Amino acid sequence: MSHSLLTKVEQGKRPASPALISAVSLDLDRGQLTGQLFRSNGRGDHAIHDLVPPLRREILSAFLAPETDRAALSVAELRAAVAELSGQAEAGDLAAVGVQLPEVLADLRLASHVYTGAQRERVMRLWAEAIGAGRGFTRGLGYFDLALVLADQYDVIAPQSADPLRMTLGVTKRAQDFVAVGDLDTGLAMLQRARDDLESLVAENQPEAVSVYGYLHLRSAGATARAADADRTNEHWPLPKSARPRPCAPWPPG
Repeated sequence: MSHSLLTKVEQGKRPASPALISAVSLDLDRGQLTGQLFRSNGRGDHAIHDLVPPLRREILSAFLAPETDRAALSVAELRAAVAELSGQAEAGDLAAVGVQLPEVLADLRLASHVYTGAQRERVMRLWAEAIGAGRGFTRGLGYFDLALVLADQYDVIAPQSADPLRMTLGVTKRAQDFVAVGDLDTGLAMLQRARDDLESLVAENQPEAVSVYGYLHLRSAGATARAADADRTNEHWPLPKSARPRPCAPWPPG
């Protein structure tokens, strides 16, 4: 967000779009800021909400066998589609995510019924990543019912990926929902147990595990900061020496 845009919004000269509110609200639910579901009179705001019905239908169809004669995309094609989706989510481009997400989820659902073995495990990892983008989209617009359904689906899909770190990341989604409804202690306890489970991998300085371990600390710090608990927030910084790895690429993608 540019400084000039933020200034105009603060001065009431420009409306705060859903994408802007989501980008600046950090870990605070947009519903707490706007009284979701919220629609302004802006044409763009209505347009982004109009993207939700197709997504809702695909979410409801997640575990149904696809009724189509078309061929499944290759794993490489799926990987590229999910990478693009994750990039849009990271950029806070809710409109782009909303357009792409139903099709990407449908392609992954079809692939999960076509591929077997190691290829299917890769598909399930990609599906879990796409759900992460879906969570950001639905929570950002205030569709918390869909965000909760996606969390349920993540809990089913991630264990089929043969990736323990994907399963660990599912804990952050549950913890986020507990914090959002004011149950800070339960959310923090879940995050702490997840960190405990990673201790052995962190001690081995495995880059992916250290990255997830740091993300769990970040989530905990965000939750305690929301509660204005400075002491507990500071417990998550700095990380222990064992969790300071050599420089590595961020993980997971998106």
